[in-house]
Amino acid sequence: MAFARAKFGLEYNPHPLPEGDDFPWLTVLVAVAVLSTASLVARRTLHRSEEEPVTAPPTAVVEPAAAPDAAPAPASASSSLPNLEKRPAMVKNLLAKLEGAEARRDTEMAIDTIERLRALPGSPAADLDDSLARRLGTLNLRKLFKLKSREWTKEVTVRRGDNLERISRENGATAASTRKLNGLAGDELRIGDKVLVMNHPRFNLVIHAGGKYADLFFMGKFFKRYYLTGAVETTESDYRLKAVPLKPGDREELALLLPPGATVLIAEF
Repeated sequence: MAFARAKFGLEYNPHPLPEGDDFPWLTVLVAVAVLSTASLVARRTLHRSEEEPVTAPPTAVVEPAAAPDAAPAPASASSSLPNLEKRPAMVKNLLAKLEGAEARRDTEMAIDTIERLRALPGSPAADLDDSLARRLGTLNLRKLFKLKSREWTKEVTVRRGDNLERISRENGATAASTRKLNGLAGDELRIGDKVLVMNHPRFNLVIHAGGKYADLFFMGKFFKRYYLTGAVETTESDYRLKAVPLKPGDREELALLLPPGATVLIAEF
């Protein structure tokens, strides 16, 4: 227990300092100032790091080397068309859509896109029309004979007395198209067989004598383009397929689609 003399007499001091020692006020004040300064600097640094996100240093992108034996990818119909960069935006968008559809082998989408390109007002893709027409013909044949489109064909059941020729004729189709749709080498059918046949197709062949090509229309829409191998006599009023100057392969293909004796229309332009 310690007492000290003070202004008002003796006072109790529970922690007396040793004789001759004064309290180190200066040291305490310096320590407090140092701690305050460090705390302020830390808060400013933290605030700045939150406002400015740290970005990682850029890394070099190394493209993998192409395999030495890799074969180049086949060019699509749209990528082979000329002057793509000079086309209107609508044409470029449709051509890009066509390229995507071809890459996915989406036949329906590719057909629809080509038809839209050919129907654009003002003919902004007129110089591409022949290339697009040739591509469209290939797609339409695939839709018919490979995909066996339900839009153009129907399934019939063979009944007693039926044969391939009769079934084809009753549905407005050729026997050749029925054989091709069903992968038949001959005409043998059995009662109860399911047979695909074209559903009353309406084909028209229009000869463009001036342009030296013939366009086949199906159900009122363009189907495929064929190129003539010679001049066309336009004086006949009843022009038949057998008189059209065509390559043998094209004539055979048209025989799949057009019934015998089909009339051909002639346009002089």
